[in-house]
Amino acid sequence: MTKSKILIGITLLTGSLSCHAQQSAKDVFAKMPLSFTPYLTDNDKLDMIDFVESGLKAEVRNKLGGKSVMTQLSADSLTVVLSETRSMTLQLLPVSEPVDSCQQVVRLTNVHGREIKEKKVEFFSVNWRKLDSEKNPTLK
Repeated sequence: MTKSKILIGITLLTGSLSCHAQQSAKDVFAKMPLSFTPYLTDNDKLDMIDFVESGLKAEVRNKLGGKSVMTQLSADSLTVVLSETRSMTLQLLPVSEPVDSCQQVVRLTNVHGREIKEKKVEFFSVNWRKLDSEKNPTLK
């Protein structure tokens, strides 16, 4: 067997095994692309998780020189105040039909503004593939 066939087999196997277990909010947050949290590095996100799990205030200095704080973390959700004017909440929701072979989807709620707040809600697979808003997954 050639090396390329072995590599393809391994890739297919790991892709099909990626979601047999339920994902946790912290794992999905850690995998979140940096484009969703341009104020934070991957290390900042991991530090926040570690701080919360250690019972410490989960505050990091963000790329803008301000502070970002994880204010809530549970198995299926988390909230991060990214700046004085922006926060986000990540929630894992069970679905009746698998999405990317997972029984969960991500509901990401971003809130922008100070006095007048604008809220945007989007759905993603746990691998951060944006889901079509016309065909929202059926929640359990």
